[in-house]
Amino acid sequence: MSTKELRVYVLEHRLDVEALEVLFSRRTPDSEAIIYPSMFTEDGKECGRQYSYDGRSARTANSAIKWSVLIISKSLAVRKKKTI
Repeated sequence: MSTKELRVYVLEHRLDVEALEVLFSRRTPDSEAIIYPSMFTEDGKECGRQYSYDGRSARTANSAIKWSVLIISKSLAVRKKKTI
């Protein structure tokens, strides 16, 4: 299954943890990843600016991270219920 097909499958079967793990294992290597600078200072205050690289904004990156965390937390909750 191609990564594109797997992505569609994961979106349709959000509780399939194995498919999600395979999709995560196919991610871009860190050497090729775009690393966004922090939007916060070292003391935790906002810098007050938005960053943009290759037409992608840091806000979009944050949305993707929040989505991933939500999916993982739901998957872990389902896995925890199965083991109890």
